[in-house]
Amino acid sequence: MASFEEHLNQAERNLRFLELINSNGFNEYLDWQVTACFYVVVHLANGHIAQAEDKHYRTHNQVLSSLNPYEGSPAKLPSEAFIAYDRLRDLSRRSRYMVSDRSANKSTNMYLTTTRHLSKAIRHLDTFIKFMHGTYQINLPQITFVTDAVRQNENIAFCKIQKPARI
Repeated sequence: MASFEEHLNQAERNLRFLELINSNGFNEYLDWQVTACFYVVVHLANGHIAQAEDKHYRTHNQVLSSLNPYEGSPAKLPSEAFIAYDRLRDLSRRSRYMVSDRSANKSTNMYLTTTRHLSKAIRHLDTFIKFMHGTYQINLPQITFVTDAVRQNENIAFCKIQKPARI
């Protein structure tokens, strides 16, 4: 079972990967950027579970159940952090499989990832990092993130928002 520290190290590694793929084309690889946001949170959540329950779950559904504020688990999250995890999970699934579980239209349409989805992913990631920082006083490195998807004056703690250069 991975320890709290090992999960934090992997979260930091995934955060650096997010910065790398963003710097190689901020409007490219949006699906991978959203997915990287989720996998930063996956390791933060699993680190939280390792601390709170001394357990390791093998599926995303088991992790979700453990984090659910209404399940009574020792690892249950505050509602805001739980919603951030759950929404990031959905956004990542959309990005990986081009499906939308939240769409009222349950057709076989293909759903692409846009800057709007990345914007949501960044905000949810930030919410979860703030929870972890407040709970465990962790300090993940601040990354530089080039995007039009987030306003520079937004209070995003985990990264420095930089607007893309215009030619």
